[in-house]
Amino acid sequence: MLKVVVFNAPARSGKDSASSHMCKITDNGYHKAFKDELFKICANILGISVERFKDGYDETLGEVYNRKGKKLLFHEDPDIWYKDYTGTILQRIRGKQYSKREFLIHMSENVIKPSFGKDAFGKTFVNSLPEEGIVFVSDSGFPEELQPVIDYVGAENVLVIRIQREGCSFEGDSRDYLTPEMFDDKVQFYQIVNNGTEKEFLEGVEELVGMWLDAED
Repeated sequence: MLKVVVFNAPARSGKDSASSHMCKITDNGYHKAFKDELFKICANILGISVERFKDGYDETLGEVYNRKGKKLLFHEDPDIWYKDYTGTILQRIRGKQYSKREFLIHMSENVIKPSFGKDAFGKTFVNSLPEEGIVFVSDSGFPEELQPVIDYVGAENVLVIRIQREGCSFEGDSRDYLTPEMFDDKVQFYQIVNNGTEKEFLEGVEELVGMWLDAED
């Protein structure tokens, strides 16, 4: 049987940490993201590898420069997220200079979805799913994206865990929190607050996933 646990939260709320942790402690656990295919598309368009496009994606500009032995210019903020920095490998594309995050959003919202539908990445995601196990999804925020997954595995096999964390919001993001009203009532929703230690957060995630699995048995 295949089950899917979706972590729904703003950037830097702990989605990746939760997914990675649960994969380590779960038999047949898989860590996936809806944007995996989008990374591939953006990298191919730019003529670079996915690894190069993702390089520094979850680091600050200062961290990337320190790692590469580069010096900041006087106007560069070391605390800005590298994904939001416009002086990256993207440079200018048709007269506009994008950050990595902006380019991902542009390709998703202005190119892919208008051409192939709002559920395009959901359908692609379904094609990448294993036959059985538990898939932990570290990004979500569009109901149209999750619906193909629900249709494929069954609403009773989908859990959405919404994460709240102080200082994190969807401001400036095209994604948002998912709600039960958007889906079949068999889709289970849990909520967790990540304002303590990482250990406390991960233990809380374990408890929620375990509670859901026990209820399904």
